[in-house]
Amino acid sequence: MYTGVFKKDLDSYLKENGGKSGASKKSQVDLYNVGKKSSGVLQSGKMYIFNYYTENEGEYDMNPIVIGLGKSKDGNQLALNLHYIPYNIRVSLVQRLVNSFSGFIQQQIKGTGLGKPNLQNPIIQLNWDNLKLAYNDMIKLEYCTRQYKISRMYNPYVIGYENWFMGVVNDENSFFGTTISLAQAKLL
Repeated sequence: MYTGVFKKDLDSYLKENGGKSGASKKSQVDLYNVGKKSSGVLQSGKMYIFNYYTENEGEYDMNPIVIGLGKSKDGNQLALNLHYIPYNIRVSLVQRLVNSFSGFIQQQIKGTGLGKPNLQNPIIQLNWDNLKLAYNDMIKLEYCTRQYKISRMYNPYVIGYENWFMGVVNDENSFFGTTISLAQAKLL
């Protein structure tokens, strides 16, 4: 049973699934099981998984796991794509985010919000400007922040705060025109 404590739940999930590789594969199914269907609007500070197809890019993630950052200046959906961030850096970054908003997150997963990510409120302070201000020294945020058109999103699901550990552990290679390893290497 998971506790709603990010690092503790991540460690348990890794152990239960035989390490990082097994947990990554398992999370690909589990994320859709714990998530709720979404409209494709990527609200600030909420995690999403969806399928994405575009003919306009030579390289892209076809099954992104993202943290929404609201609308871009172009009117598209702006999000931090976790697959572009190497595992150890990703875990550290999301742990810092969870710690920064722990009081808010704990409120959202108590009572009726637990297991109902569609009822959990977004973290409106988690937008592009604030993320860049707080974490740009840690990673190249411009590289792993992407714009998405809702019309090119398929099967979008929102993931509850209590299950973010599943999104963080996911390292499945669903890239078009490149691999997840090559995409992550460009960040370093």
